[in-house]
Parts: sequence; structure tokens; C-alpha cells
Amino acid sequence: MGKCSVLLPVYNGEKYIIKTINSILNQTYKDIEILIADDKSTDGTLSIVKELEKKFLDKIRVYENESNKGVGNNLYNLTKKVNGKYIAMIGQDDIWENDYLRRQIEALEKERAIVAFGKVNYIDSEDIDIPDYVLFDHKQISSLNRRNLFFRLFKGNMLCAPSSVINLNEVNKDEVIKFWGYNNDKLQDYELWLFLSLKGDFIYNKQACCNYRIHNQNFSSAQTRIIQARHEFYATLRRVVFSNTFMKTIEESNDKEMYITEFLGSLIYNMEFCRLLRILVIDYCEYMLNEGYEYNILKSTLAKYYNEIGMLNKVIALEGKLDKKISVVVCGNVDKFREEELKREPDNFEISTNIEDINEETICITQSDSLEYMLNNKAFFNNATKNKVVILCKEEEESRLMQAYSNLLVVSRGNPKNLRQLLINFVEDKTDMYYSGYFNIRYKYDPFRIKNKSNIFLIENNDKIVRRVKFLTNINVKNISISTSNKIIDNIWAVTNNEWHIEDNNNTGDFYIRTKEELDIGMKIVINNEIYVLNSLIMNENNEIIPKYSIFSYYMSNPENESIYSVNNEYFTEINDYYRIVNSRSYKYQQKINNFIDRHNLRKLMKWIDRKLTKLYRRLKK
Repeated sequence: MGKCSVLLPVYNGEKYIIKTINSILNQTYKDIEILIADDKSTDGTLSIVKELEKKFLDKIRVYENESNKGVGNNLYNLTKKVNGKYIAMIGQDDIWENDYLRRQIEALEKERAIVAFGKVNYIDSEDIDIPDYVLFDHKQISSLNRRNLFFRLFKGNMLCAPSSVINLNEVNKDEVIKFWGYNNDKLQDYELWLFLSLKGDFIYNKQACCNYRIHNQNFSSAQTRIIQARHEFYATLRRVVFSNTFMKTIEESNDKEMYITEFLGSLIYNMEFCRLLRILVIDYCEYMLNEGYEYNILKSTLAKYYNEIGMLNKVIALEGKLDKKISVVVCGNVDKFREEELKREPDNFEISTNIEDINEETICITQSDSLEYMLNNKAFFNNATKNKVVILCKEEEESRLMQAYSNLLVVSRGNPKNLRQLLINFVEDKTDMYYSGYFNIRYKYDPFRIKNKSNIFLIENNDKIVRRVKFLTNINVKNISISTSNKIIDNIWAVTNNEWHIEDNNNTGDFYIRTKEELDIGMKIVINNEIYVLNSLIMNENNEIIPKYSIFSYYMSNPENESIYSVNNEYFTEINDYYRIVNSRSYKYQQKINNFIDRHNLRKLMKWIDRKLTKLYRRLKK
């Protein structure tokens, strides 16, 4: 029948290696060679196998690696050295029954199969059987034809390499070498089974038994390096999907569309384990459509995953409509012409006029004269900070609003472009509604260095003199310091919790605020009477990541009627009866007085008067 080459990669396996090699030498099938690759062991493994090599020169060949290369690389290199007609693999702690190889090779010759898989019996570290334990499932081979076995393997590997023998009479050795997956360490044999299942028949031979050992050293390592396993899984499937072997299989299929449909189902099945498969599905569908396979399943699948990762314009170009509608909440009275534009697109937009429907998955549309009022709605405010608000305005307002709210979509009645297209482009380019992590580049520096807290904040200030600083956070900030690029600002004193006033300050331009406490970089900061929000992250000369804050909207609290509620661990002051306050005569007088005080630099005097009057009031009250 021919020689059988047994591949045995070893690394720090001195505890069981003699039992394993003896189980090979004791086989009733005697025409064998044992190829051992030591992967730079640090225990006595190499010495043991070297001694056995001297004793069985006609059977054993030992190869010593100069560095640790991993199991997959060792199997790849050992396969190049085989001289047999059959290839068997065994783990350094597994044990074959004495007639294992004979029964496997006889089954291969009888069935003319490409691979035979035997029965797997599980044993513990003391060679004791582990009943009712299942890690592999070779019985499925008997119930699946070649096509369905391939699709089943695409959902995950259920085959055991130490319980397999490959028939080189049915497949070229060079192909086996190629299919090992040179860099596969966690999934050493998976790519091989996928390719071989396309080329020939697998059989299950329950007469041949391999004792597969389960113990801490081999089983626990299977639960680690998950990222590596996911990468190898993706890379393996990608090589298979775009291989000539797979394309030839599809070409030879009598029902190509059904074959592709079943295959895509198997591929999508694994997306929860490996998110990268979304990109593989997109690449595969694009490739097949380019190759002329104009099947609806390819187009609909492509549209679904284009939509999922945010390529909305490509979805519409492919299918004429979005796979998943954009939810829009119209807040208040808006330009009816623009609103009707969206209502004419029921396949792309789901429109509500109830502001209670606002959430992180919605886009808010409001008119410019309602914007300040709507900013006091916590859900609307949160969406605004995440670029999920559209402002409709008059043509003469457009330039000013675009400058003030550069992160939002501002559309005037005079804009000739259709709101539908503007909104789709805005959602795709400016929001994180479809943030996938695949193509979105948010920062120019290493994202793993970014913390969500900081004790230094850069405030982008447009030549305004700073008189007031207030942190909208639930953390009690005890002390702060303020400085420009070259000067520390003095005369800072606390007014209330988290609020400070600055006296005798004539500095303008950008400035830094430092705190002893680390604060959430997503909080809001009030400077004078304006609210500032996180705009970007920058790196200073000391390679520190610093949050940079920019003005967001006009802010004025009502000190007589103030209610506080929590928004993502931050506090925001709700302005009740907004229009009543800002349109009142007393409010306008207050603004004039504040402007007069600032213009004539009387803030320090006014604070002094205020303190004196406060003391006088307390005495009179007593």
C-alpha cells in the first residue's frame, strides 16, 4: 500500500512524548516514518526525541528549529519532507490504538477517499477515559455529501487532525503543503480540510481510534489568543473564497445561484465570532458581480452590508433604496417644502413629529428659530453633540449658522440641492450612526493611548475675555488653574460648586484649564454665558492627548427656576420657559448691564459691591 509519514510537532512535551511515540512505533502497520520538529523546547523534549532517533534510525527523523515558529509552520515544513503515500498527524500528548494506521489506510484504499477520520476517544492527564465529552464530531461526515460538508466546515472546524490520514494517491503533496496555511498557528489544519473537501471525499472510519488528551496545558491554550484565532479564521476563509479551486467548484455546479446562496449563509453564520467577515462578504459579492454573476442574492447581500457599515450612496446606486431606513424626527414647525422632500422618500426615511422618539439612532430636523429652545431637550442636545441635527434656515442665516454649528447640517431654502441627498451624505460622512471601525479614521495618533478622562482641557476662545468658568459634571471639582500658552491667570475664586469667576483678566485667545480631578472629556463646560463641548483631541509638545473644546451654543441659566437632570453621567441645566426669559424686558436689561460692566472693566468693583451687600443683608436678617 505504501509508506505512511507521521508528522509530530513538539514543544515542551516531555511529560507525554514517550507514550505518544511508542503508540506510533507499536502500530501493526509497519511501513512508517516519523518526522519530528522540535519548536525550540525549553524542557527535556529535544533530548528525549534525539535519543529515540538514535535508537530507531530507520524510523525517526528529528528536526530542530532555531526559534519557536508555531505548530502550523512546523506542519508546513514537515510536509515538505515526507516520502510516504499517506500523511498522518498526531499531537505530542495523544495516543493511537495499535491498529489505527492499518484500519485507516485500508479504508482509504477501499473507498478511494482523500481523507479518513477515525473515532476520537477523550482521555485525561492520567490516561483515564472522559465519558460524554465531545470536542470533535466526525459522525457528521457520514451524513453529508461533499458540498454540504464544505458548507458545514465554513461554520467552524469539527474535525480532529490527530485522528486523520491523508491519501496522497488522491491529492498532490504540493497542494497539501500549500493548504496548510503557513502562518496558521491556532487553526493549523482548518484551511487544509476546507480545500481538500472541495477536491475529494472524506470518510468516517469508526474502527480506527485515536485517544485525544484533554488537560490544562493543551485545552486552556485553546481558549486564549482569541484575536489571533479570529484573524486566522478570516484570513483562511478569504484565501479559500478567492481561490481557483473554489471558483472552479462553483463553475462546475449545476445550480450556481443556489450554491452561492448556501455558501453566503455559511459565511454570515460566523459574523458574531469574527466581525471582519462583513468585509469578506462585501468583497466576495463585489467580486462575483464583476465576474458576471448577476444574482439577486449577491446584490441584496451587498446592499445589506453596505448599509450596515454606512456606505449609503452605494446602497441606493445598487438597489435604488436603503436597506435600512434613516429615522428622522421633525422638531417643531419646519420648512414644509423641505419636509415634503423627505416624505416623498418613504423607502429611505421614517419620519416622526414626536420629539419623544428622539434617540441615538435618529436624525433631528429643526428650524433655526427653534434651535435654541430645542437644545434644552436632553435627547436633542445629545444628538447635536454627536452631529445628528439638521438646521433649516433662511438664506441670509445660512453662512452664520454654518460657522456657528460647523458639525451640523445647515440647509437654507435657497440651497438648490435636494434635502434627501444632503441628508444621506451628511449621515454617511459626519455621523457615527454607522461607525464600524473598519474605515473610520478618527484620530491621527494611536487610539489606544486615548483616555476618556483628563485633568487638562484646551478651550478654543475667539478673543473673548474670560470672566466665568463652570463645569457641568456631577464630580465636585475643588480647585482649578487657568493659563494661556505663556501666562498663568490669577484672581480665580469659587462662586458655587464647580463654578469660578475670574477678576482682572484682560487675556484673550485660547487657554488651558487644569484640575486636580480627572473629569469625563464628554462633559460640557460653560465659559462666560456660552456652552463649550468636545471638538477634537490634540497632542501637545509633551505627547499628551488633550481634549479641545469649542463653543457650541448660547447658554443662559435661569437662577430662579433651575432643574437639573443627569445625561450620561453629566449634569445639564434645563432652561424652563426659554422664550419667556430671553424675550423678557428684565433679561434684555440684564444683558445691557453685563455688557456695560465688561466694556468698562467694572467686574471686580461689582463683585466687591456684591460681597458688601451680601454681608449687610445677613446682618439685617439677624
